[in-house]
Amino acid sequence: MTSARDERADAGTWGDGAPAGDPRVEAAERLLAEQGLSGARVRVAGHEREVAAVVAPPDTFARLVELAPAIRALGFRYIALELE
Repeated sequence: MTSARDERADAGTWGDGAPAGDPRVEAAERLLAEQGLSGARVRVAGHEREVAAVVAPPDTFARLVELAPAIRALGFRYIALELE
């Protein structure tokens, strides 16, 4: 059974109507995949579209903290980790 949040993520939004196809999201997901975190997903969040919301397994959080500056350099002001 999928939740409404899962359906929004699959549709390329994070609940705030942010559309899929943001080049920063694509670059962040590519960066994470290149660093061995190919299962991580990134969405834009916040009314100013300045938050990179990262969904990843909890065992990758330490590595994501290390990569946060590189994600921020793609044009995001904040990095949020989805706790599963």
